[in-house]
This record gives sequence, structure tokens and C-alpha cells, in this order.
Amino acid sequence: MLKIQFQKSALINIGQIKLYYNSQKEKLGDKFIDEIILDLQKLKQFPKLGSKYQENIRKLVFKRNYNIYYFVTEKEIKIIKIINTKIDL
Repeated sequence: MLKIQFQKSALINIGQIKLYYNSQKEKLGDKFIDEIILDLQKLKQFPKLGSKYQENIRKLVFKRNYNIYYFVTEKEIKIIKIINTKIDL
């Protein structure tokens, strides 16, 4: 089974998302990140779950407003970035 690896840009995105939601309600950001991680576990079984975005990059939609960009290697699923489509253009 493939491992999920976060690139630095995705870790920054996750940190920003967590801070934003925690500022709205205590522990909400933590819960949201847990949900993202749980959803990403599906990629281990179905690495091509997301739609093709660019040549080697796929896009997985999470909670309608978030796009998770990733690519698959022989051993890993590398998460490139996670953006809120209502904010990040």
C-alpha cells in the first residue's frame, strides 16, 4: 500500500487552515484537519480517485470547497497543496 507524503507547501496550507478554523471555534481546526487526513486515507486504496488536473497531477475535492492536489509515484502519494476554492484563486 502506498504512503501519503505531504510536501512543505501542503503542510503550510494545513497549518493555515487549522489556524483559521481554530480562530472561528476552539478545536474546530483540529477536527477539520482530522477529517482531511481521514479522507486522504482513501487514496491509499484508490490513488487515482481524484480527477486528472495536469499531466501527472490529480485533484481531489474535499467538502466541496477544498481542492487537494497530489501526484502518485511507485511508493508514495505526494500531497502538493490544499486550497480553499472560495478564498485562494
